[in-house]
Amino acid sequence: MNNKRAYLIEQTRMLLESLQNEDIPLPSLERQIWSSRRYLTFDLHDHLSAVELQISQLRDTLLERQVEHMHCAYSADRGNHLQMLTGIPGRVGEDHKYIKKKAHSNNWMIITDPYFLQWDGPNKAFPSEKAYTQFIVDFIPRELKKLELFILPGPNKRIYKKFNAQIRSRGTSISYWETNEIHDRTIIRDNDTGTMLGTSFGGYGNKISFVLDIPSKDLIGFKSQLERIKKQKK
Repeated sequence: MNNKRAYLIEQTRMLLESLQNEDIPLPSLERQIWSSRRYLTFDLHDHLSAVELQISQLRDTLLERQVEHMHCAYSADRGNHLQMLTGIPGRVGEDHKYIKKKAHSNNWMIITDPYFLQWDGPNKAFPSEKAYTQFIVDFIPRELKKLELFILPGPNKRIYKKFNAQIRSRGTSISYWETNEIHDRTIIRDNDTGTMLGTSFGGYGNKISFVLDIPSKDLIGFKSQLERIKKQKK
């Protein structure tokens, strides 16, 4: 028998004895009964409060876990996160270093960006056409064997000429697929992982945007559409 049950039995026994004693005034008995009821009420209240606290702590834990999976990385360890916010003032250099990590491929890589070989003018990320062209040349891994680009028809001739010559000089095979069907900017690597950019390469780091890893099921569907586009062009 636990202590609480024993206590309640003892209190009940004492109340019965008091009720049977006609010498004890009724108001005194009522106060005694009220005191017992208050004890039970407070005890139940404490129990419910404890349960409420546990529920609250569980809710906070779940919310924290949601935030962990949804937050954007601002600090130096951003490379460990699947998501990142770019374009924050003063972080252009860090943004460029981060996206270059997403280009790690040995055999093949696909880039979809309608404006990859275009130039819209100076911005805080790329002050000149030359700076942008050198960035996309350096972005492609030197050991890469095959590169596929999905771009808009009519690329900038100067950018195209320099990019094409330098990448091919490394022994990388390049395929250009001109299409109006693709909007999103993506990088797909030979380990079947993909990254989506919230802006074109020419604006990367210029304005605030996200870099998000593409879920595997979505990537499979996206790649099937790229294959469809390629077949239509052949």
